[in-house]
This record gives sequence, C-alpha cells and structure tokens, in this order.
Amino acid sequence: MNVSFALKLRTCSKNTILYKSSYTTVAHLLEQGLTSPLASLQCGALLQTLTNAKSFTKCRQLHAHMIACGTLVHNTYLRTKLAACYASCGRMAEAQATLCSQCIPNLGYMKNGKAGDALSVFDNMRNAGFVGDGTTFLALVCACSDLMNLKLGKAIHCHVIQNSGYERHGDAFETLKLFSQMLMEDAIPDEATLIAMLGACNQISALLLGSSFHSYLVKNGFGANTAVSTALIDMYSKCGSLPCACRAFDEMPEKNLASWTVMVTGFGIHGRGREAISIFHEMLGKNIIPDEGILTSVLSACSHSGLVDEGKEIFYRMTREYNVKRGAAHYSCLVDLLSRAGHLDEAYAIINNMEVKPNFDIWNALLTGCRLFHNVKLAEISAQKVFEMNPKGVSSYVCLSNIYAAERRWNDVEKVRAVVKRKQLRKPPGYSFVEQNKMVHRFFVGDTSHQQSKDIYAKLKDLNEQLKKAGYEPDTSSVLYDVEEEVKEKMLWDHSERLALAFALINTAPVATIRITKNLRVCGDCHTVMKMVSKLMNREIIMRDIRRFHHFREGVCSCGDYW
Repeated sequence: MNVSFALKLRTCSKNTILYKSSYTTVAHLLEQGLTSPLASLQCGALLQTLTNAKSFTKCRQLHAHMIACGTLVHNTYLRTKLAACYASCGRMAEAQATLCSQCIPNLGYMKNGKAGDALSVFDNMRNAGFVGDGTTFLALVCACSDLMNLKLGKAIHCHVIQNSGYERHGDAFETLKLFSQMLMEDAIPDEATLIAMLGACNQISALLLGSSFHSYLVKNGFGANTAVSTALIDMYSKCGSLPCACRAFDEMPEKNLASWTVMVTGFGIHGRGREAISIFHEMLGKNIIPDEGILTSVLSACSHSGLVDEGKEIFYRMTREYNVKRGAAHYSCLVDLLSRAGHLDEAYAIINNMEVKPNFDIWNALLTGCRLFHNVKLAEISAQKVFEMNPKGVSSYVCLSNIYAAERRWNDVEKVRAVVKRKQLRKPPGYSFVEQNKMVHRFFVGDTSHQQSKDIYAKLKDLNEQLKKAGYEPDTSSVLYDVEEEVKEKMLWDHSERLALAFALINTAPVATIRITKNLRVCGDCHTVMKMVSKLMNREIIMRDIRRFHHFREGVCSCGDYW
C-alpha cells in the first residue's frame, strides 16, 4: 500500500458516502495478511477507517502488525490513533495499555522544556479516552504552569477527578465532594465529569443523589446525550431501581451498543434473565451487531436466572451467527450457568475441552457449584486449581471448608482452617452502604464510630431475640477463626450489612424499601437474617453484593438461595 493510496483511504474514511468502501478495502488487506511493514501515514489511515467502523478485531490485527514491525516504537501519533480506535470500540483497557508508555514521554517533554508538546499529548489522550497516572498529570500541570494556561490547568485537574483519581480507588465520597466544589466555583461540568459522578453514585448506591444528578443533567442540556444517558441507566440499575433504569432507557432518543449492554447487564444482576434475553433480541432486531461484551452480559444474565437451555443456545451461536470468538469470560459464564444448575459433570467436561486456558473465574465457578450441590470430589479438584491461581484468596478456602462441613468431614474442615491460619489469610475489610435523606452512611465490620451506634446495636440485639423466637439458628460455618461458638455468633452480628440494616430500620418509614450495598459476597447467615427480617418486619430489602442483587420480600430472596 503506497502513500497515495493511504491519502485516498484517509479521504474515503472521512466521507460518509465512501466510508463503507474504505472499510471493505482495509478488511480485505488485513484478511489477506500484510507482507511488508507499513509507514506511519499508512497505518494512520488504516486506523482512522477502523475507528469509524468500530472494528475491534481488525484493530487488533493491525496492532499486531505494528508491534511486529516496530512501527509503534517512539511514535506518539500512532499510539494515540490506536488508542482512539480501541476506545471507539469500547475497549478502554486496551486503549489505556496502548498509551501507558506515553507517561514517560510526557515527563520527558517537560524535562526538555517542551510544555506545548506535553499539552498536545494531553489533548490526544482525552480524545482517545485515556486515563493517565500520577506522573503524567504532574507533568501536565507543570506544563500549564509554564505556559500560564490556567483554563487548561483546570481542565486537567477536572480530568484527574473524572477518571484517574478518587473514584477508581474506591473513594466515591471524595469524588462527589470535589464535584460539589466545582459547582460552587461556577465551573461547568462536561460529559465526562457527569459520567464520573454517576459512576460514583452507583459505587455507593446513592439512588436519591443519583436522581438529583439526573434532574441536573436534564436541566443543563445533557438529557439527549447518549453516553451520559447510558451512565444514568447503569447508575439506576446498580442503585437497585430497575424501573428507573428502564424508563431512562426508553426515553433515550438514540441508543448505541453500550446502552443495550448496560440494560442487559441491569436485568441480569437483578435476576431477570428472561427480560435480558428479550431486550437482547430486540437489539438484534434493530440490526445492531453484538460484540463479546454484550454476549458476556446476556450469558451472565442466564446464569443468574438459571436459564440453562437459553444460555447454551446463545453460547453456541456466538461464533456461528455473530462471528464472535468465545473467550474466557464466555466460558466462565457457561461453567457458572451449568454449575449453579447442578450440571457439574458437564461443566467439568467443558473446562477440560475448552478452546482457551481455564482461568481463576472458571475454576471458581465450578467450586461454587460444588458448594451448592455438595460434590466433594470436584470441589477438591477445582479448589486446588483456584488455590494455585489465587493463593491469598481466603473466600475460596471458606467455600471448601463449608463443603466439608456440610458433609461433616470435620477433620478436613480443621485442615483447611489450619492452612488459613498458617498463611495468615484475612478477608478484605467488609463494609456496607445505606442511603437516608440523600446522605450515604458507611458501616464497617464491628463499627462503633457512628453517632447512632448505641441505638444500632440495641436494635440488633432486639432483632436477634425476635428471630430466635421465630426459629432462627445461626450458621457460623463462614467464621474460620478458632474461637468459641458464642464468639462466632457475636462476630456474625457485627457484620456490616446488619449494622446498615439496623440503621435503616431505625431511620426509615415502616413501609420504605431498604437498600443496602456490600463490597463483598453476603454470607449465608446474613442472607438468612435478611429473609427473616423481610417477613418479620414486612419490609422489602434490596441488597447488592459483589456478585448480584438480592430482593428480599416476605421471607424469600429473588436469587432462590443460589448466589
């Protein structure tokens, strides 16, 4: 491909009429194989066409060619174009990985006094959707200082808030605080800022606050923005309000693949798999081509709802009808689906014959199924693989210990606990969120720092007594510490979700729905307590754990006790 052809291709890629022709040409080139290295101009032209086409597969093929030929070495222009191509396909991880080595050149520009070049790179990064690290942004802020560019300096500071700073490290509270400071300083938030704020709301399940943001973005002209609306749907579904998510989705004037994916995911995590499949088929009816992301979401939805036949049908149609290669995430969903339905031998056979190397998620899905259906033999096989891949993951040891305990193999239970003790394994700190009057309250395990702590623990004591009268028997199998049974029971009542529950019972109206978010998987005993409280207090409790939503009503959970 010569330079004149590259220029012609660039012209075609910018012309909507000639665009399809240019994409066909690029696809043909990549399918036939590139036999000689391409120059930067040629690669740039190809990447522009693939960006317009949002072709992830072809982008990867061209990326591989550029790596093999060394075209990307010290080439900021091409790295930015490649990252933009990945970003247009919704593949932000690949976009970030492509540009990560630019952090050093940015700092290099500053050290050499080329502040203008550093800011130019920042513009390219923003256009590509790239999230920089601390070193990058330090260099860029210095560049703004050198150029006396206060406006761009604020933009970079805003970019840090939006993406790389607080929210990604779990501190959504600080993200929201900084946003409020922006508003007080009369700064006008852009699309990316609003998306970040909605993300912070869904991280802490701040439904009322998220609803306020909804009103704000509509009033400020973002109501028809596809990217912001997609983030809004995600916020509503992850804050536990699927009806609001559906309403926001229906009101979108234009929907893209990401919008459909978020809606399918929302139905899935709420255990409404049939609706997830229905909306997936509705999307197909609009001639939108599915990618690996939405197929993962619909398979996961099938798993959450136990739709074995439907999930298997979609899995085996992926390559044949949708031309999507099955990856580890898809196999993980299939194994999870089969395992939770009790088809453990079939799931194990698939693992042994799959096209990709089984990873932690796949073996862990089988282990979880073994816990549900008391298959010790396969549990030991899968647990061994899980321990090799994640030796510090204490939850897997808890799972195996529970499987042994269910079979009354107490010697094996003690062996597992001895390993946990010897390795000094600890669960990550558990915490839960509950929102009240647009204020989000966070509780840690055994938390006594809350101003209503005394009332909360008094409420828990009262609940414990009422539940025991109703037949509650504590399940302490998840407590691996070698302590007296009475101490284990007390440790269960210190769990963060129970503190959040007691707070909500004290501070909300008797008919109000209680919404709780936990950062870890809810334990079996807390799950039982939530079911019993929902019946005893005649309250609906919606709990989101690390895996899915649990809707507790009248003593029953939407997950069917399989989670």
